[in-house]
Amino acid sequence: MYKDLEILLEYIYTYYINLYDKWLEFINEKNIEPVNLKKTTVINSINQKTQNFISEYRYFLYSNIIEFDDNIPAEIDARFLSHRIKNEKSIALKLEKYLDPIEHQSGKSPLNKCLNDLFGIRIITPYQIPYLDIKTYVENKYNFKCRDSSKNDYHATHIYIKNNINHVFQWELQIWNTIYEKSNKESHAKYKQEYVSWEKESTEEV
Repeated sequence: MYKDLEILLEYIYTYYINLYDKWLEFINEKNIEPVNLKKTTVINSINQKTQNFISEYRYFLYSNIIEFDDNIPAEIDARFLSHRIKNEKSIALKLEKYLDPIEHQSGKSPLNKCLNDLFGIRIITPYQIPYLDIKTYVENKYNFKCRDSSKNDYHATHIYIKNNINHVFQWELQIWNTIYEKSNKESHAKYKQEYVSWEKESTEEV
């Protein structure tokens, strides 16, 4: 593993864990009823309580994103790092997709599995780091799920940041190599037109 990626992973994980305490304070202050994202299925999430929980979590992320940006380690070149919070339209489309009876068992998947990229981070690195090297590192050190998401013209490794916390959504870290940046963006445009682009989501206001 390359040192800057190790530093970034440690930063994201530490921030994620520390943010959980603030999130608990937030929902307590606003009297928001917690939702167990592991036990709540997609089909059972179509209610006011769960939709409000998702909206409040998005608002909470927007309120804390400046702090995330301000404390990115100096070793990480911010030019190659971006993030976005999935907007309401993209969330609705993904929930609808998970209601499909063939691919997703009519919405029986846990909500946290469906919205595993509600907050997404992307790093574009000049290093060609083999997927198995990344997978071995993150599984041994953090017990994170790691997936080779390469398909057709899209080449990337996706890491899912999560601890044993069922009241906060997973975060997704995408690792791209610079040689695939253009083809990856073209692939998104070609195969994922139903979703609002990463670039638009990253600048969306609450």
